[in-house]
Amino acid sequence: LASMQCRSKPLWQGTAARLWSHVTPRHQIHSDTLAPVSVCRPRESLIAAAGLRQHVLRFSANICSAQRHFSRLPHRDTFLAGPRYTKGQRGIFNLSRSAPPIARKIAGKDPYAWLRDGPEDEIVAYLKEENSYTRRTLNQVAGLEKALFKEMSDRVVWGEEGDPEKIGEWFYYMRTEDGTAFPIYCRRKGAMDAPEEIVLDQNRLSQKYSYFDVTQCKLSPCHSMVAYTADTTGEELYTGFVRDIIRNKQLCEIKSVVSIEWGGDSNTLFYTEPNHNRRPHRLFRRRLDGAGAAELMMEEEDDACFLDVGRTKDEHFLTISVNSKLSSEVRVLRATLPWSEPTLIQPRERGVEYFVEHCQDTLLMVTNAGCDDYKLVQANPRSPGRSGWEDLHVPEPGTKIEDIDVFRHHIVVYERTSTGQQLRVLDLTPPANANANSPAPPPRSGLVQFSASCGFPHVTTPPPKRRNWGLTVHSQRLLELPGAKAGRNLQPGANCDIDAETIRVSISSPVAPWQVYDVPLEPGALRWIREREGLGDAWREEDYVCEQRWAASEDGTQVPMTVVYRKDLALDGSNPALLAVYGAYGQCVETDWAVPRVSLLERGWVLAMCHVRGGGELGASWHSAARGLKKLNSVHDLAACTRELAKQGLSSHPKMALCGASAGGLLVGAFVNAHPSLVAAAIAKVAFVDMANTMADPSLALTIPEYEEWGDARDPEIMTYIRSYSPYDNVKLQRYPAIYATASYNDTRVGYWEPAKWVARLRASASPDSGVLLLHTEFEGGHFGSGGRAGYLADIAREYAFLYLALGLDAADAKRPRQGAWW
Repeated sequence: LASMQCRSKPLWQGTAARLWSHVTPRHQIHSDTLAPVSVCRPRESLIAAAGLRQHVLRFSANICSAQRHFSRLPHRDTFLAGPRYTKGQRGIFNLSRSAPPIARKIAGKDPYAWLRDGPEDEIVAYLKEENSYTRRTLNQVAGLEKALFKEMSDRVVWGEEGDPEKIGEWFYYMRTEDGTAFPIYCRRKGAMDAPEEIVLDQNRLSQKYSYFDVTQCKLSPCHSMVAYTADTTGEELYTGFVRDIIRNKQLCEIKSVVSIEWGGDSNTLFYTEPNHNRRPHRLFRRRLDGAGAAELMMEEEDDACFLDVGRTKDEHFLTISVNSKLSSEVRVLRATLPWSEPTLIQPRERGVEYFVEHCQDTLLMVTNAGCDDYKLVQANPRSPGRSGWEDLHVPEPGTKIEDIDVFRHHIVVYERTSTGQQLRVLDLTPPANANANSPAPPPRSGLVQFSASCGFPHVTTPPPKRRNWGLTVHSQRLLELPGAKAGRNLQPGANCDIDAETIRVSISSPVAPWQVYDVPLEPGALRWIREREGLGDAWREEDYVCEQRWAASEDGTQVPMTVVYRKDLALDGSNPALLAVYGAYGQCVETDWAVPRVSLLERGWVLAMCHVRGGGELGASWHSAARGLKKLNSVHDLAACTRELAKQGLSSHPKMALCGASAGGLLVGAFVNAHPSLVAAAIAKVAFVDMANTMADPSLALTIPEYEEWGDARDPEIMTYIRSYSPYDNVKLQRYPAIYATASYNDTRVGYWEPAKWVARLRASASPDSGVLLLHTEFEGGHFGSGGRAGYLADIAREYAFLYLALGLDAADAKRPRQGAWW
């Protein structure tokens, strides 16, 4: 259990680690496959669009499920297009066994606009015909698909109990049962051998729905009730519920809820309500005992901003946040005075973001105010304006803050560098074992403080005068974590106890299963707890390589890649390769452990996670370098990655495949238009490919909030630039690689019509020697799939089988178990 609490708190891009990345997924990611839990609903990470990055999942006051998928997709996770008949190693696949559907055209600028606005029965019939064609085509590799699904399912621990987290008198934990889709949240009083109580059983709740997703689940301060929100259609329309845990009784139901939070009296409920575009724009509070009507606290009129309510870790304050992608405005309210008036911290200012925590009567904020990336500042709760903000920690160049975790005497900073993630501990008091012989800490006089890790000077403020608020960083240290740095991924545990002396962290990489550790906040040795999602003796990390490589982009920029492959592979260009890409919203392509990837690695594939510009791997400047009028830099970077892999002999263009989802699918679509000969196959999941028409339509839910990422399409210069790379608008007569596109009929972020129109135009325009073009539309679920772990694994098995078909690889050979040291 990564956490049971979801609250609005900094960040963020990398806090996808806090999401149930493999048993449920934030971030991310943003993020698409992360199934982030958030109030703000951008195309990818629910938080990305609102500028909140990703929510932090915690255990203490919220129980968060986020179970849209069992594992991250490869994209979070070059080839010449093959002819219709592609020769494999020992066989031939017929890629045109039946005629594909041909969509009718209508008069006007957009011949396939009817797929959005036409008669619904005709649209559904066409999409189902596409599904039938896809299934008939993939029947050629149905045996491999079934074998992959069974293999991945057998590796999944279906019945598992999470690590307990003590909150007050209770131990809370999560467990799963064999054959069930969702986790069960439980607790025991006093000790783990006490009788079990069910807090929330999502499997029981989901029985009467074809789709079910609990996005937020929050415990009342008195621990007798739980408030949760659920989506029962996949359309991201949520209903709020309050359940009495002790009496196993539903107390109330609130329609149209996005975020939900308890007041400190366990009788006041705060919740946000969406408008017609599903943007959370109103905040209400109501008494659970029915005394009085719900009160409208505030309403946000700016269509680019999302309203959210949460709570600080120490439960002292409720936070009311208004966020866009480029600005923040936060109000705080004493949790014990839920009917008082909130206090504004700092009015919104374009380009300034801040995210609030609280510790020892001091407001802590991670902000980009006055710096290129993020830093940690503190403020007086009684006069919290920006003029009084004081720097508490400024990271070194090349290091960005992704999140913080607050404890009574320490702050844990989650950082990311070009090689991966790392942990830094800021000590707020002298070490407990300090004595008279210990050297005194360096004075904080002047404007410079030196980092304990490398001696790099950090600009800080002079020491404040005597006062009743404010923290002082006595010392700091970068923790030595086990395993290689390349591809390292950190996933914080619940860590809800502000007085704890250790922090629970899980560490993984693309070749190392999750290892759970208790890390002491004072200097000391890490304590290993267990391995999570491991394969036992069936997996030997030492037989694989995980390394960072760099590719020179068109303008000379060095683009990092995390590359994974078996050690015994010959680097002669003969290996198939799958490149995962995203490159938007400042979200990172995560490099954590994912069980489905093992099936490709064991079969001799090279996996490359391409950290192109537009993502957040190298900080805010990396994101800005491919945003708005610079978006094509992402395409140039991806082309450089494919060429570098071929140059190094890791693969060759006829053996490379590409995978991206949502905004990552936009990049896939733009890439195959610009460089069709560099890839032989592409997977584009719920891809944002009709972006020019979407960005020109402000009536759609996400168009206006997206202006800050892609540019305001009402500006002729920006619209001209968008049309220059919008995948749907740039399909042309040329040889395309094989493409497998997916859509969801209930998707509220990327309309089903975008992939449908794109595939229809590709079929009409691509040259006859192009690869097979497939479209699969899911009629249950939404942007993040149909829900449940088995459904996710089935999707992945189908995608991997498609890759074998598209690249002409021997599917029969791939079904057979491998032998050797690497198996």
